[in-house]
Amino acid sequence: MICVAIPVIGTEEDAIRLAGDAVNLGAKYIEYRFDFNENYESLDYTKFVHSVEVPIIFTFRAVSEGGMALVEESRRQEIILSYVDFGPDYIDVEWNSDKDFLRELVERGAQKGVRFIISYHDLEKTQPTSDIEEIIEAVKKLPLDFSPDNNIIKIVTTAVTFRDNINILRFCRTASAGNFQLIAFCMGQLGILSRVLSPFFGGKFSYAAIGEKTASGQLHISDFMDIYEMYLKGCELIT
Repeated sequence: MICVAIPVIGTEEDAIRLAGDAVNLGAKYIEYRFDFNENYESLDYTKFVHSVEVPIIFTFRAVSEGGMALVEESRRQEIILSYVDFGPDYIDVEWNSDKDFLRELVERGAQKGVRFIISYHDLEKTQPTSDIEEIIEAVKKLPLDFSPDNNIIKIVTTAVTFRDNINILRFCRTASAGNFQLIAFCMGQLGILSRVLSPFFGGKFSYAAIGEKTASGQLHISDFMDIYEMYLKGCELIT
């Protein structure tokens, strides 16, 4: 399962065209990254909600976790709160956000039927499994249902060594037995293996690019699909 992250840089129509291309290539989710657009205040967000026939994710990433917009945090929170009224399938929001804001956001979302991806990014390293487990247990205390087809916990670290891929994939496989939805992989060039294999180890989906990348280590969706096709054919030969 692949989500293609679309950096909304030009017009709404430009981004939606890219999303359509991504779906035609096999994307099962589309994430619109609005923090890439310097005119985010004047975007017509209604155009994005039903732009393609797959679930839509709205994201306005914090600079501290890889976001691009230099905006006051209070204003960023207001923008994200406004997304609830547009009714995307998911809103991606950082676990490290102010907790009062986070509680207000999920309460509003529950009233509108909006689901959430509660995300945690480490731009420097991959933590020990025990630290990741602590983060997940804290996230689970939110008044959200993380069971299948509901809300999702997202843990994205940075691979410093090749071994980090193995550790995060092993964690992903173990966590998949915990009856909650998880996205987990490593960023960076060293983390490409975990990006590609995460869905095969229990991850809900992984992220690919079409056009400009939104994070280090992203592959173009065409490369992703080619790898998946070869992997599945290899599995057929083995069996």
